[in-house]
Amino acid sequence: MDPGDLLLLDAIIREGGITRAARKLGEPKATISRRLQRLEKDAGAPLFDRTSRRLRPTALANDLSGPAEAIRIAMAGARAIADATRSGDSGSLRIAAPFLFGRLVLAPLVGRFLADYTNVRVSLKFSNEPVDPLRDEFDLAIQISEPTAPYLIRTKLASADLKLYAAPQVAKLIAHGSDLEKHPTIKTSNDATEDVSLRLSDGHRYWEQRLRVICTVNDPEAACFVASAGHAIAALPEFLANGFVARGELMPVLPRIRSGSVEIFASTPQGRLGVPLVRAFMMALKKQLKTMRFAKIGA
Repeated sequence: MDPGDLLLLDAIIREGGITRAARKLGEPKATISRRLQRLEKDAGAPLFDRTSRRLRPTALANDLSGPAEAIRIAMAGARAIADATRSGDSGSLRIAAPFLFGRLVLAPLVGRFLADYTNVRVSLKFSNEPVDPLRDEFDLAIQISEPTAPYLIRTKLASADLKLYAAPQVAKLIAHGSDLEKHPTIKTSNDATEDVSLRLSDGHRYWEQRLRVICTVNDPEAACFVASAGHAIAALPEFLANGFVARGELMPVLPRIRSGSVEIFASTPQGRLGVPLVRAFMMALKKQLKTMRFAKIGA
């Protein structure tokens, strides 16, 4: 089997069809189809079910997807090694991040970075959906949880405490932990549920508090606006809520109580941190977080 054809199989599976794979690989659709036929001949069986409206991988294709992905990962590592020998003051960077982190941290940082690196091009993608920098071809992805893929390099950037906030008229009604159950909450998540269990701490003990969810939103800044205009409690990172508190739109609920923390990671494909341009941006990012006092800075 030709390793290049296995890379083709990987592209068809990931892109969901021959047309999109051809666009991704920059090859004519007819060429992609011929290469797929060659791979199927080498494999001895069809790799896709062509009777359905969508091109659906067969069991054999799924079995081959693991080796095909391994080739893609190895090729990405080889490219990173080659890139690492080049100058750090030119090239391109593709960076993914959640919307909030992108607006507050990356956008101003990239502006200054481009002023220093005038021969660099940067592509930013802001999304609250999970991103795999290897699969989605990013040099760097910011994630508000620890990446689990074994083929990614994980770098902890910072952690941010979560505290409870509400509109001032609501916060003033809550004097004790037992008062929390009388109020609904806003859940910051991609997954809607009817209730949520918060793990609270006063510095001496931990306990679980279950609250009824009346709104689910996947953007913490939007949760600030919902909480400030309504009657629900929200667990929010301090760095974000502080501006709303300063304007009198939110007030801490039981200020000594924490509702956990969020950890902020950068994930990169194997070898990518050896690329001078990526390494320089990571250094600038860590400096930016420290300057902003964005959160507790990671090691």
